[in-house]
Amino acid sequence: MIIFFAVAAMVLSVYLNGYSDYARNNQKIEVQESLRLAVKKIAGEVRQSVSLGDMTGTTKTNLGTASGVTPPTQPIYVLDSGGKIFFVITEGTEQKVIGYYLSGGKILKSVNGAGNNPVASNIKDVNFQYTGKTVLITCAGEKSNSGVITQSTKIIPRVLVTSY
Repeated sequence: MIIFFAVAAMVLSVYLNGYSDYARNNQKIEVQESLRLAVKKIAGEVRQSVSLGDMTGTTKTNLGTASGVTPPTQPIYVLDSGGKIFFVITEGTEQKVIGYYLSGGKILKSVNGAGNNPVASNIKDVNFQYTGKTVLITCAGEKSNSGVITQSTKIIPRVLVTSY
């Protein structure tokens, strides 16, 4: 009888360890997918940002309001120590001020100052750096015991690419 309980305890221990690893790996995968989605979406839109010269007067005013700099002096603004980014894209014939920022563990997207739609969840930190030539996007995420996972990309917005 004691041998049965010892074997059952070992089998249960192996099962619980396996299940714990399975759950942790699933959480890692979920965070990685969320980070990939966020970085890809933000990078794709920042890449499409327009220059100040291509912005309409209304769009410049909206960018000035979003960035707190009126009139705006650059096409991309990073605020709150890298926690927010604002820029303008053209969709069809309409120009829109796009903003991304972290709130409540989610990266949110605003369009013309409204919407605040979630882009990704399980986000611990987001950082944007704009050097005048490149934009570095870094996101870190974590879910339960997945550990902190970081993903980043550096892009050159098309408006800043100089032709040779």
